[in-house]
Amino acid sequence: MDSPKDRLKRARVDAGFETATDAAVKLRHINKNTLLSNENGNRAISRKMAQIYADAFNTTAGWILYGEDSATTTPVKQIRVEGVSQAGMFRDISLIEDDEHDRKTIPAPVNPKYAHVHQYALLVAGDSMNNKFQDGSYVTCAEWAGLGKELKHGMILHVERVKAGSMIETTIKTYVERDGKRWLEPNSTNSKHLPIEINGGLDTEILIKGAVIGSYTEFDI
Repeated sequence: MDSPKDRLKRARVDAGFETATDAAVKLRHINKNTLLSNENGNRAISRKMAQIYADAFNTTAGWILYGEDSATTTPVKQIRVEGVSQAGMFRDISLIEDDEHDRKTIPAPVNPKYAHVHQYALLVAGDSMNNKFQDGSYVTCAEWAGLGKELKHGMILHVERVKAGSMIETTIKTYVERDGKRWLEPNSTNSKHLPIEINGGLDTEILIKGAVIGSYTEFDI
């Protein structure tokens, strides 16, 4: 009969990490020595660590600890809200606070396709994408640098525009290829939001930070 250490190792391998070292290198929040001790049975797996492993390896803490069937439910993990998407709002980079301990977290279904990539959320502010994402909702994103993908028509992207090296806009746009040019387009009922040519301008740098892979809305009751 499988033990927790056996299920942990199986979860790690099934998630695409051949060794504990591979997992620790790609998942910076996991300590290699702790993982090895847990897999070898030298240290019992705590509930806290079981949840961390479950989030990283696309399973559930219950399955790792007790062998509970994780196929009957969709695993969910908590991801951090790392910013606000608001078209047209440029902020001074030096004034943007970045205290990760104060960041909100939201629940998001685990998607095995993005297990190897840092995932995060953005709060949606405004109506530049309100045909898909309402003001006050959240989008979940996979970090572009780790995806290893090429831009594809129809992708929804987290984009930053930087003006004069110090003013930054965080926004969500749809990537469109049209008439031999590449565009970042809004999807809005508000006609004031206009497409942006991806080449930018003389004083504007466009950075693709992530791809939108889901959304989340909270309801007050």
